[in-house]
Amino acid sequence: MAVVAAAPCRMQLIARLNGAEEEPVDTVTAGAELAIKVRTVDAYENISPSFCGFATLEAKLKPRMADSLFTAQSEPRLPFTFPLAFTGGEAQVIVPTKEAGELQLGVLSPSDRSLDVQSARARVSVSAAAAVSVEVVNLPEAGCAGVSFELVVHAKDMFGNVDETFESEVALDHDQPPGELNLPNAGIVHLKNGVAKVRVTRKPTASVAVNSSSIKMSAEKVA
Repeated sequence: MAVVAAAPCRMQLIARLNGAEEEPVDTVTAGAELAIKVRTVDAYENISPSFCGFATLEAKLKPRMADSLFTAQSEPRLPFTFPLAFTGGEAQVIVPTKEAGELQLGVLSPSDRSLDVQSARARVSVSAAAAVSVEVVNLPEAGCAGVSFELVVHAKDMFGNVDETFESEVALDHDQPPGELNLPNAGIVHLKNGVAKVRVTRKPTASVAVNSSSIKMSAEKVA
């Protein structure tokens, strides 16, 4: 005698790497594609193939910022939504990952309102890929000659995330005349967790006002 699933009572959500039939993942590297499978199950955890309705997958990202200067930006991004069309009690969508942070996944608005979606949740940590560039950020818009200001140097992956595994020395350069900017340690700075802070001083001149936004800075990894 064949035993069939009972009527569906709730939804389950499973996050796997796209193209892999491995166990569910909770950590991925930026650039990976997640295959999000949602299925309807009965009270005994059997897949209920009778459900052929609709629902919505919501994906929210809480960015991870490596430097405290950017913590104000770490609020969750506005959610993305993906339509789910069920066949045989299952639906699947592909969710790309580019920005590092915590990806929060959940199912909303099933066409059958009796289905419980509270347990159809998952959190996936997205980490930066390997750094491909080093950038100088937060140059002040204005300052005073002879007064120091702080630069932040980031090692970033191809998506602009700070690679927190990056630890190396880099050489800073600028487009100002020799002696205009005083860079400590001949411009060599050490990045740890993908970040370094450098205090720089502009040479005192007759002009008090300094437009620091006109300074072009660059950084390269020291071989």
